[in-house]
Amino acid sequence: MVKPLKKQCDFAIGDPSPVLSYLYYNFEIDCYPSTVRNLVARIATFGSPSVIQQTEWLQFVFPQQSVRSVSESYIADISPTRSDYDVLAVAGNDIRRVRQLLRIYLPLPSAKPKFAILGATSPRDRATLLNAGFDDVFDARMSVTEAQARILACAQRYASVAQSSAKAFPDAPQLQRLRRILAQLSPRERSICEALMRQFPDAANIESLATAHRGRRPLAPASLRVLISAIRAKLPAGVTISYAHPKSYMLRDTGGNQCI
Repeated sequence: MVKPLKKQCDFAIGDPSPVLSYLYYNFEIDCYPSTVRNLVARIATFGSPSVIQQTEWLQFVFPQQSVRSVSESYIADISPTRSDYDVLAVAGNDIRRVRQLLRIYLPLPSAKPKFAILGATSPRDRATLLNAGFDDVFDARMSVTEAQARILACAQRYASVAQSSAKAFPDAPQLQRLRRILAQLSPRERSICEALMRQFPDAANIESLATAHRGRRPLAPASLRVLISAIRAKLPAGVTISYAHPKSYMLRDTGGNQCI
């Protein structure tokens, strides 16, 4: 449906096409999937004029958004409360600073999709930011439709994990902090973590953990140890996985108590 005198269109900011420019400035083209319309985005920027391209592009991706500036000392209004926002987007051009911001605040938005938006990206830049913990990395020249589809898929994955974990552990409110990191784990890591959570506060034997994933064969002991180590590195502060005799693992707090 086309309506006059609106400024919404699905094309990348900076597209030189005169036809698209005309549509952009003279018509409304409804390009937002209904579910993306309902997502509230927190946009964190570093206050540089060079991020104008990203912030303009984000206006089309997220109809509902609030923009916050990041100070030189990385002070930013990134609240852990879900009612504040649903998606975190960091707009910048300095890969080092974008990565450092997420490293500092990662424990807070761990249950929310996190995206980096750059003016231009290279495969190396994208790999660096993905390894830092971002769920996806966007180039401000990307089609809005493609970006929204990828954001929607990520948001649905987070919602699905949260829903399934809530059903799997309805009587374990003390595991709430662990549920928030499930979406950040690989499928095998998530299966192991969920198996440990189901056994909490008791230990889970190695045999049951080795078959917790959906593979055709049980995990080898060495592979299981590698996965346990990878999960430990992603656990929230104060939580770890300890070896329990005989041949078992269990969730513990760092003080040694069987509670979280």
